[in-house]
Amino acid sequence: MTLSSPTTLLQTGETGIAASSFTTSAFTPANNSVAVAVVNFTAAGANTPASWTASGGGLSWTNVLAGGGGGTVYSYVAVFVAQVTTGASTQLTVNGLTIAGGNNYYNADVYYLTGHNTAGPTGATAIGTNTSAGAVSVTLSGAPSASSVIMAGLNLAPVGSGGTTTAGASWTALYNNVGAATVLDCQQQYITGTTSATVPWQAQIVGDTPVTAVQWAVEIVAGNAGDAAGSATGAGDASGGGDATKYTVASLAGTSDAAAVGETSKAESIGASGMVALDFGPAPGTNIASALVTGQTGILSTSPAEAWIQGTDYTSDHNAYEHYMMPQSVAVSVTAVSSGVGFTVTGVTQLRLTGQVVCRWAWN
Repeated sequence: MTLSSPTTLLQTGETGIAASSFTTSAFTPANNSVAVAVVNFTAAGANTPASWTASGGGLSWTNVLAGGGGGTVYSYVAVFVAQVTTGASTQLTVNGLTIAGGNNYYNADVYYLTGHNTAGPTGATAIGTNTSAGAVSVTLSGAPSASSVIMAGLNLAPVGSGGTTTAGASWTALYNNVGAATVLDCQQQYITGTTSATVPWQAQIVGDTPVTAVQWAVEIVAGNAGDAAGSATGAGDASGGGDATKYTVASLAGTSDAAAVGETSKAESIGASGMVALDFGPAPGTNIASALVTGQTGILSTSPAEAWIQGTDYTSDHNAYEHYMMPQSVAVSVTAVSSGVGFTVTGVTQLRLTGQVVCRWAWN
């Protein structure tokens, strides 16, 4: 599924505040979208943006990225995301700001994207506090997928009231009030089709100097074809299909029962079911990979067990279409069943595969 570029819903501009919370004017995100709210705050005292909370529109807003700092002046940012099934008029309320003395200002900007991964809309993140007036950059916590959208921005308090900001090369500007505001200057930008973890600005500010500054970035992850159906219809469970689900070795490690991965058994007679990741490793790869499933206290050495690759699953290495096609060339089987312990899931192919492949399993 193609992830859309960010669409602007709200930009408040520099707004003075004397309370620990604020509420924006109304905006309406699209159906089946992910809303991204960027809250910039410049204050006379220290804050803890990770403890800020957001609400509004009956949505579940998650604080996915927060940071900043300063000295005589402090600059902070927090990024909230919320998945939207049915778009409706929404006002964002942010709580938890710390007000100290004068010169406390916020700037809230809200965007939406469609085509996101409903199982987890955000990926890698970055935060920094470089106060250079020239070129600056931050580094994402991991390399993004080329199908993702990277949203980024900066919040700075300048010495004066002038200056301009230059976005990173190949990046598209979303918002820029640097030089137009007297205390809180901020900028936002995005890029698509990159796998680089470096998030650059050609110049943080030109014609002025930042007293304090914070830079941030967050990866919005694209979904697969099943995501749209799951979001629109509420499908996506084991009995009906719907949301494609992304898994990694880390997320599956030690998950050997149905509850741990949110999966239900295919029939009441099944003793347990779950998922495991086969890791064929980095290039040049291999043609065989195995993974242990443990914690099966009720299994017997004679218990029937099976494993298979399902076309609605995907990993960062292989998408859902590849998982759909793999049963044609990858044989998956269960071996070495041990009473009260578990078994081994093995994938064998005449091809040379790399990376992680999700397998589902069940026994009775």
